Amino acid sequence: MTKYTFKKRAAITMDSAGFHFYCDTFKTLVSETSGRLADRNDVQGMCPSCGERYSGRKMLLDGQFFVSLLVQLTSLLAEEEVATGLTQRHRQFGDRHSSGAEELSDITDGQRLYGKMWRKKI
Repeated sequence: MTKYTFKKRAAITMDSAGFHFYCDTFKTLVSETSGRLADRNDVQGMCPSCGERYSGRKMLLDGQFFVSLLVQLTSLLAEEEVATGLTQRHRQFGDRHSSGAEELSDITDGQRLYGKMWRKKI
C-alpha cells in the first residue's frame, strides 16, 4: 500500500491528527495540540524536568514532536483487506525468521540482525 493510498483509505488529515511535543534533552512531554496548523504553531510549553520554554513553531522545525492517528488507524485496521494484508506479512516474517534467511526486506528484519550482532558483540 502506498503512502497516498494509506492516507486516502484512512481518511487522514493533519487537522484530525494529534501533535505531541517533547523536550529534546529529557524527552518529556511539553505540550499537546490538535493538528490544525495555527494550533501547532501557537502552542507553548515548558519542560517539567529542566524548565526550558518551548514554542510550537520551533519544536516543529526541530522535529521535537510525534503525531497520533489513533482513531484513523483503528478504523483502517478494522478493514478486512488491511487485516488480511498484515496477517500475511506477519506470516511471511515468521517464515523467513524460522528458515534463517539472511536477506533483509524491511524494518521488521532489523530485530533479527540486531540480535545476531549483539550475540557476536559487534
